[in-house]
Amino acid sequence: MTLTEAAQLIETTKSSAFSVLRTLMDFDYVSTTGSGPRYRLGPAVLRLADSYSQSVPWLEVARPVAASLTARTGWTSRVASHIGGHPVFQDRVDAPGTIRFHTELGIRELPHRSAAGKAILACLTDDEVRSIISETGLPRRTRNTITDVEALLQDLKLTRERGYAVDDEEDDEGVFCLAAAFHSADTVPLGAISITGLKTDMPDWRLHQTSPVVREAADKITHALGGRSATRRS
Repeated sequence: MTLTEAAQLIETTKSSAFSVLRTLMDFDYVSTTGSGPRYRLGPAVLRLADSYSQSVPWLEVARPVAASLTARTGWTSRVASHIGGHPVFQDRVDAPGTIRFHTELGIRELPHRSAAGKAILACLTDDEVRSIISETGLPRRTRNTITDVEALLQDLKLTRERGYAVDDEEDDEGVFCLAAAFHSADTVPLGAISITGLKTDMPDWRLHQTSPVVREAADKITHALGGRSATRRS
């Protein structure tokens, strides 16, 4: 970005933004390119990313499971961590083909309109869910977004019974997601694994075939971390 864009982003003057950028450049967190100049992330960011990955050991377990899930379903797989009731996606395995679902990693997302978020919420008590929603609200994203807390709790009840959560065009029009939560020996969910694709590619018959595969992937991560699968009703 340009100096002007950087100043606007952090809501300060250009001179103050330049001072911040110079400090970041001294430690290789920012570098410059082209004339003007334009600023971009520097190589030291890799060190931060590597340190973070080492602090989340279950990622090494989840990555090959996500790769296998994409190979089996042909859909993009994502792995999210559970942070305060929110899904934060940590890794992604893109599906083959020309269609790509641009999803930024490391962003705390609202839990009520994503399959991963609802899979995580379903592991919590209704009181815990109400507490989270009291802070985040239930803003509408599409015509299918759940915007009523009682309707959300009913959806989470269904998620617990079947063992997976559904995002049926609730976050993006035309996009469908399935997710299931995983955990260690503790009952608190560590996160969720999900698949994302086009709604038109998930008719009912395929949903019945694919949902057990997603649950199996989550269970595989859970077992590797020393946890036990939850008892589910079909």
